[in-house]
Amino acid sequence: VNALRLSERHAFHYAVGAIILLNTLTITFEAALVQHNGMKPLFCFLEFVFMVVYVVEINIRLREVGIHSFFLGPHRGWNWFDFAITSTGVADAILTFLGISG
Repeated sequence: VNALRLSERHAFHYAVGAIILLNTLTITFEAALVQHNGMKPLFCFLEFVFMVVYVVEINIRLREVGIHSFFLGPHRGWNWFDFAITSTGVADAILTFLGISG
């Protein structure tokens, strides 16, 4: 039995693509509505939700292929890119929570 890993399934790729599209649309609306201070809490919440989803997605891929293959395997370029972007989001969330950034 050759069962596909979760991260190798088409549904996983479609779901991640849909999340990236929703995140892009959210950023677009946020930029268009930046002058509305009342919307800021909603956009901060959505940004946090997207960040959590990206952390879970990377965690799934890391667990399935292992840290060595994730960072040094055939998809290392995209994996490093995903990891760097997600890590930046996590760092920003932590700094914002601590009141250092925002």
